[in-house]
Amino acid sequence: KLMTTVVIFCLFAWASPVLARTLSASGIADCQQKNEAECKAAAEKDALASLANQLFVRVESVSKTEQTNQGKDVFQWASRTYSNVPLIGAETQCVHIVSGKQYNCEANLQTQAASTQYQKLLQDLSRLIQKRYQALSQQLTAHQYKELNLLLNELQKFQRLSLVLGLLDPQISQPELNLTSEELQRRILKIQQRPRTLDELAVLIANDVDYKKVFIRPVLIAGSKEVTPFSAALYQRLKSQMNPAQLVEVKSQADYFLDGSYQPLKQGMDLSISLTDRQGDSLLTRVWQLKPELYQAYRITPQQLDFEQLLHQGYVVTDDFQVELQTNKGNRGVIFTEGEEARILVKLNRSGYFYVAGHIKNEIEELSYLLPLNDEPGLFAFEYYIGPEHTNKWIDISGGGFHVQPPLGMESLQVFASTDSFVKSDRLPMGQQQGPYYVLAQSAKQVVNLTRGLVRKKPTQKTKSSEAVLMITTIPSPKGD
Repeated sequence: KLMTTVVIFCLFAWASPVLARTLSASGIADCQQKNEAECKAAAEKDALASLANQLFVRVESVSKTEQTNQGKDVFQWASRTYSNVPLIGAETQCVHIVSGKQYNCEANLQTQAASTQYQKLLQDLSRLIQKRYQALSQQLTAHQYKELNLLLNELQKFQRLSLVLGLLDPQISQPELNLTSEELQRRILKIQQRPRTLDELAVLIANDVDYKKVFIRPVLIAGSKEVTPFSAALYQRLKSQMNPAQLVEVKSQADYFLDGSYQPLKQGMDLSISLTDRQGDSLLTRVWQLKPELYQAYRITPQQLDFEQLLHQGYVVTDDFQVELQTNKGNRGVIFTEGEEARILVKLNRSGYFYVAGHIKNEIEELSYLLPLNDEPGLFAFEYYIGPEHTNKWIDISGGGFHVQPPLGMESLQVFASTDSFVKSDRLPMGQQQGPYYVLAQSAKQVVNLTRGLVRKKPTQKTKSSEAVLMITTIPSPKGD
């Protein structure tokens, strides 16, 4: 049942803002089938992606619980969306290892210098947005609709930059805008074409995307990583409406990312769609206010908000020992369709051990277990060691891939890493074999607290630990496939 669901890897993010330091990340590319320039570019891209992920995880870790208009608690991330964060001022240094036929690159971000760059860009954007908004007439025209959408895109870019600057330097002054997304959306809704069906909505979105090498991620409700039936339905329709020549199925091959978020209202739904490039720059933003009849056939609210909140709380700060986790479709808003092959990959920036605790938690069953990672005897079968020769490289722990098949839905995995062996230090949770699973407990919440408690029992002060979070949803193939 591993790939029949959502996979969650928990990465210990920094708990405090970055202050006057250098953030670093490494990337390695194999040059066996690439020329030197292509190999260097691939290593640089990998290093920058890892650096951007560090920022994103910090943004995600800033969380709070709010209440919806129905009085229900909703776990909110400050980032609100799953688009790439804008990465500005990063520098890369690369070394060509001729004997090993590979490129090693390190990406560095001097946070103090970068903060100044973010601040200047925000000031420029603020002036531009105010000037363009003041130049708009009150007359509702097609030209004004185009200008409003451009303004909305610039405003979203401003908000992303502001979010990262606040993370890098909470004390730095930021320009303020008297303009809100709600005001722009209100004016746009008076002009734009209203979709009557999910198919019409997909067509409107697809018609605006004139780019190639686009990777589609499902839209997510604000505050959750769960792909709801509504998200899955829109995802499938978008893929069917886009030109196949525009799309890629593997995130690493993409130049652009199409995703978004939505928020249910009393009388409908607000939907925001964004297109960003690899640097996190916003290229396209569209908003709609959907009527209930458009999505009434689908569940739109997540079912596991309380469990998601538990999984994302309590991140631990570790600057010098980091674990990253992704699938061949990335690590945010990940969705696989029945029949596809899914791969899970882990990367450590230094030598270390890790183990994986899985959680099946749905309407049918609840179960937590350890995932076997090798053929070693006893408990060592659940522990994986990455040596110095494999640091900063993506290691496939899925045995070449998982074939997505029923039962479909969601599953969660916690991946814990440490510089010391979990087995030898008695920090591996104990369970018992039940059929194909080494079962830890029937309560997923209990096991989440247990595993984190075990990880934080450090045998020596020199031991470093980290955790990584990733969610995957699997859905049936569209009818007729």
